[in-house]
Amino acid sequence: MSYSIREQILVAVKDAIEGTYSVDGRVFRSRTDAFTRAEFPAISIEPVSDNAEQVTIPRLIWTLTVRIIIFANGEIPDRGGDKVVEDMHEKLMSDLTLGGLSMDIQPVSVNFQLQESDNNSIAIICDYKILYQTSLQNISTVN
Repeated sequence: MSYSIREQILVAVKDAIEGTYSVDGRVFRSRTDAFTRAEFPAISIEPVSDNAEQVTIPRLIWTLTVRIIIFANGEIPDRGGDKVVEDMHEKLMSDLTLGGLSMDIQPVSVNFQLQESDNNSIAIICDYKILYQTSLQNISTVN
C-alpha cells in the first residue's frame, strides 16, 4: 500500500527534525496525550491544511501547512525553547525538497502560548508551508 505524498512529507519532516537539540527522540506525529514534565522539551508535528490548485493538466500543486509545536519549560519558558526552535528550523530548512518530495518549504509564523502549569511551560507553534505536486489522478505520485 502506498501512502499519499502528504503522508510521506509528514514522515520526512519528522525524520528531518528527529535529532533536534535536547529533544532526545521526543518527536511525535499528531500527539494527543499531554506531556509530562520529564518529557520536556518535546515536539509534535501536525498537518493543518492541504490545498490544491490545478495549474496545468494533469498536475496539482499542493500547499500543505504543517504545524510543529515545541513544548518547553524553564524560568523563562520562551528562552528555554529558543535553542530547540532554532535547531529544529535549521534541520528542516537544510533540504527544502525533503528528499525529492517537495518543491519548497516556507516558514509562515511562530506563535507562543504560555501554559498554566507548576513548571513554567510554553508551546511554541511554528507553521510552515510545504509546496509539492502530484498527478491529477494519483496523490501518491510526485509529478
